[in-house]
Amino acid sequence: MIKHYLIIIFRTMLQQKSRSVLSALCITAGIICFSLCSYYYFVFTYADKSLSTYDRLAVVRSQYSIRSHIGLSDEKLKKIEDIAGDAIEAKINAQDFKGIYVTSSNNRYSVSGTITTSDYFKLYPTQLLEGRWEDFNEKFNQAVVTTEFMNKYADKDVKIGSTIRLSDIDYQVVAIVKPYPTGTNVNLVPDKVFLTAPWVKERFRDVNLTFLMKPDTDLKVLNERLLKAMKWDDSAEATPCFYWRSENNITNPLPMYLAILGMFILLIALINYFSLSVGSFVNRINTIRLRLSLGGNALHLWGWMCGEQCIIIFISLLLAMAVTEGIFPIVMSSFSSFVQNEFYVDTNTLVGVQIRIGSCLFIFPIVISAVTVCRLMKHLQVNGLSGRQSRGNLMLRNVFQTFQLFISLGFLSGIIAISAAMNSSFDKKFPVLTEEDQENLIPFSISPRSEDMQKHREEIIQALKQGSWCESVSEYSYGHIIDMKPGEATTLLVDETFLNQIHVKIKHHQGEAFAYVTKEFDDQYRRDSTFHKVWYDGVDYPIVGCHQHYVSYNDQLVLLPLPHNIKHTYGYIKLKEGCNRAEALREIKAILNKYYPVNEPYEAESLFHREMTGFILMKNLFAVCTVLALLITLLGLYQSISLDTERRQKEVAIRKINGAKKMIIYRLFGHRYIVLLAIAYVLSLGVCYFILLLNNYSFKLDVATISIFTLPLIITIGSGTDYRRKNLEDCQYQPCGSDKE
Repeated sequence: MIKHYLIIIFRTMLQQKSRSVLSALCITAGIICFSLCSYYYFVFTYADKSLSTYDRLAVVRSQYSIRSHIGLSDEKLKKIEDIAGDAIEAKINAQDFKGIYVTSSNNRYSVSGTITTSDYFKLYPTQLLEGRWEDFNEKFNQAVVTTEFMNKYADKDVKIGSTIRLSDIDYQVVAIVKPYPTGTNVNLVPDKVFLTAPWVKERFRDVNLTFLMKPDTDLKVLNERLLKAMKWDDSAEATPCFYWRSENNITNPLPMYLAILGMFILLIALINYFSLSVGSFVNRINTIRLRLSLGGNALHLWGWMCGEQCIIIFISLLLAMAVTEGIFPIVMSSFSSFVQNEFYVDTNTLVGVQIRIGSCLFIFPIVISAVTVCRLMKHLQVNGLSGRQSRGNLMLRNVFQTFQLFISLGFLSGIIAISAAMNSSFDKKFPVLTEEDQENLIPFSISPRSEDMQKHREEIIQALKQGSWCESVSEYSYGHIIDMKPGEATTLLVDETFLNQIHVKIKHHQGEAFAYVTKEFDDQYRRDSTFHKVWYDGVDYPIVGCHQHYVSYNDQLVLLPLPHNIKHTYGYIKLKEGCNRAEALREIKAILNKYYPVNEPYEAESLFHREMTGFILMKNLFAVCTVLALLITLLGLYQSISLDTERRQKEVAIRKINGAKKMIIYRLFGHRYIVLLAIAYVLSLGVCYFILLLNNYSFKLDVATISIFTLPLIITIGSGTDYRRKNLEDCQYQPCGSDKE
């Protein structure tokens, strides 16, 4: 029986090779897109659940909400331990950090780490491969490293007892452990190190403090004891309570939003395929009648249809997994180091996510096939096995196709909205900069994590200034907040070149002390008709003038001279107009990357791209989703037209005999899709316009962009109709010939 079904299914798929291949590719694209977009949601939701201690991890928050943090001093913490100590097995205050690891060959790598104690591995257990937990204590600078760190960065001779240098401090390796699963404790990268040091004083904060409770601990009873014994002040908000950490898994909604975007792409692919599958199956009505007359039943038809759909989904899942394992790492390596590090994706975990998704997809063929066969059998019972196939109004399919078009054009509208928001946000943030400044100012920094870079600061600045493409190089650094009574002011320590780059009107002589303030600052603190001084680090700086808002969100920004002895600075390289931009960026990267980590090199990019990185990434994501959604929708429209012409061959033949022209045939098959396209446009652009108005962004409709994406839709509808018209021209002479089977 199964062999017979498989023969029928594969024979049908071979007869419709192009349709089967396109359907499998569309679903493959949907699975890959959804798995990538939902990857972070899956790993942050399920990674910690794989830990044996997951159900015993607890945090301390306010009695009213797990999201309401409270401060815990040493005294308060000691009192909590006295009251609840019999229920606490271990506690940690893990502090994440990023440091520079220097190998014996003087290569630099940026590594992520956690400063903690040995109790960390009680709360988050992992497999110990070498060494002993007991050796990881607070008396010496010690490190526990993962095998991922050893394979990627460490020298070959590093082993237990060896010394590694992190951020100019030596640590002794006391243990090697297996990497944690991606997403454990909200960490994406597996190449971590765990450090302890005598100079690190534990500062217990409720945000990072986590407890491992003993088995069978009842937090309700424990909290009643705390509420009865503790009350720090008159505010009930200050009373601490224990909460299970599992009650607050995901606080960042972004992973869920990304998952929804990917779900739309997969939904379009599934709707597209199942609509075509149902239409293609119903078009085989004569074969179905024949099988029923020879003793077939509804169960046989369901097995035929469901088996075909399940095989297509299975093939799509295999293709998605193959692409993920083989092609995805190559594609990721082409992105910048920032994207690779901040959006790290473990391919093994991603394949696991795809298997989860694929296993859920098999529910759809079972349900859809059952519904289709039931409706078909009901139709045949009413009309008999010899009954004519009804034309039907195809309302459900039209609704689904409108939905596909709406989502596709919605992604396009999203690109328009993100572009408008990006430009508006930058203009508000840096109102004094022109469009030329946005592109010609290249940010850089003298990293505080690189002692070698700080030593060669002057040499780096001179090398940048000597470039033929360089107009000027400025430096600045962030100062501390000064108390002006009644308010506070933020200070930015700058050199004179910086003032020129941000278009400040210079009112002091070179070498003189100065302070430039905003107009709001001047209006609030001016005591008389003359400017007064700003006191900073024991020195009075005369206010010599005002500057426009360099950054719009800070109306109390004071610009002061940059001290010569400062080591950690930021700056801008201003390129000359008309210079070879690509060559200039290459030379800038060559100068700075001598001192940057190998795995996090300096990326030379304009100020606009640096500040709008989040917007640009989101815009690129929407662009990919737009291309995928439109491509799948285009293929679906083309195949829908193909099914329509197959179903209405006799009607077309009769119309041709009666003198129907080409435009009549086009109108017969194309007008419905033009109407659907118009409805989708109105809805999607309406949503886009509403979002822009809601966020107070200026609306500028990019007609050229919309035309680029609209043209393929219209061409597909037209070419598909013309292709089928040519195949049906012979019906002009033999209208009954189309009914032969």
